[in-house]
Amino acid sequence: MSGEILFWFHIGVIIFAVLSGLWLPTSVVLVLIVLHKIHLIVLGDCLLTKLKKYTKIIASDEDFLQYAAKRLFGAVIGKHASELINYAIYALTILISLGH
Repeated sequence: MSGEILFWFHIGVIIFAVLSGLWLPTSVVLVLIVLHKIHLIVLGDCLLTKLKKYTKIIASDEDFLQYAAKRLFGAVIGKHASELINYAIYALTILISLGH
């Protein structure tokens, strides 16, 4: 059950982050994106994903977007595709912020 809650919490955080440009200035959105990318580089993975790996919800060689793609769509994606999706999420977040 906790895996289910953690999964949907992570999805909610992503949706909240993407839509944050509707109420935050673009400069703040950009800083948050940079901080997120730094935390991915420094920790080697997202903090929430590390927690899911620690609790054996996600395989140790998988990132969250790979897990989510498999879980939601039955699609197996590689690390490169996951990274492209991550950058697409950043781009969408910026576009929403600029369009607001």
